[in-house]
Amino acid sequence: MALLHPPGAQPFDYYLMSSEEELGRLFNFDYWLAYNTGFTQKAFNRTFSSRGREQHRHEFVHMLYPAVKNYFLAEGLATYLGGVDGHTPYRETLRAVALDLQRHPGVTFEDLYTSKFRYPTNANPRYVAAGLVYELVAQRAGVGAFQQLEESENTYASFLQHFAALLRLPPPRAEALLNQQLRAAAR
Repeated sequence: MALLHPPGAQPFDYYLMSSEEELGRLFNFDYWLAYNTGFTQKAFNRTFSSRGREQHRHEFVHMLYPAVKNYFLAEGLATYLGGVDGHTPYRETLRAVALDLQRHPGVTFEDLYTSKFRYPTNANPRYVAAGLVYELVAQRAGVGAFQQLEESENTYASFLQHFAALLRLPPPRAEALLNQQLRAAAR
């Protein structure tokens, strides 16, 4: 995070629960529609973790990094820097998803962006696909290009246009690269 120099970083409240169930009860949920290991309420300057410990790096990134209008990208940065669940390294989850996608050869990167393909109990495929975007931008254009990527509107077409421009590729080649890199992560 320090590499990104987040402006206006300040102290915030951090609430710890021992389980997802306890986190749900705090917000009067009888059950979750998907798993939730934590979340951040920036407007109230607070973060919640169901992991029973302060080290939920994913939510930490959400709290310190400026808001990103493209939700896919917002989750991508938090995943790239903090993992999907705030504990498991991003690359480990990316590899697991890529291995699983071998059983779903028709799934495209766009399917992950739009949540057309998803797991019933978690958002791992979408989150790690978004993390992969940040990894590729960091490798090929540098972390300074993150802000340009984040100018993307909350649509796949806008995202792809911004991503392709940063990598100096035509959008179809940028999309092919995303699909190829997603599958290659299984190795």
